[in-house]
Amino acid sequence: MASKSKISSKKPASKTIEWSEIELVKRHPSIFTRDNSALLMIDMQERLIPAMSNRYELIKNSELILQIANLVELPIIVTEQYPKGLGKTVEKFNELTKAATFFEKTSFSAVGEKNFTSFIEENHFKKIAIIGIETHVCILQTALDLKIRNIEVTVVADAVASRRDENKKIALEKMKQAGVWLATAESLIFDLLEKSGSDEFKKAHELVMK
Repeated sequence: MASKSKISSKKPASKTIEWSEIELVKRHPSIFTRDNSALLMIDMQERLIPAMSNRYELIKNSELILQIANLVELPIIVTEQYPKGLGKTVEKFNELTKAATFFEKTSFSAVGEKNFTSFIEENHFKKIAIIGIETHVCILQTALDLKIRNIEVTVVADAVASRRDENKKIALEKMKQAGVWLATAESLIFDLLEKSGSDEFKKAHELVMK
């Protein structure tokens, strides 16, 4: 009669995996990483900005984000709503948008402009962060139209503005309900940096702490 094999009651020794051994490939979609991503600045124009309720915070945070985008070589896209009547993008951003791709538009949603939509598709952008004005009009419509096209959209709440705070508040809530991610300027920046210790981080940290 064949003898029965004994089954060990001992559990196999488990291997402790160090975090350093794990390649962080998958990240939460709300984290704004650089891969296949772009920064979209909407309608920061001469005749629009003076009417915004929080224009000083808007300009300061937008400038900081543009500086970081240039530092990490993130593609920058700029739209201008009917520039013949509303003026060009404010001169303050000229140096920071030298390498940007510009689109004129008349539709409130940037997606309504064929050239813009083609550019997004051709470059296979998966994530787009939005700054600019106005939150309840062009920001809102563009964000929702990009979202429905399966792009992860992040709106930087302290780098967008409306003439009235209530309009901005309701628009941000509507976008959040629709699955658009909200961020602050600093949180977006640290998403892009991913880690400390590099020369890139040191330069960015100096800009943030100014």
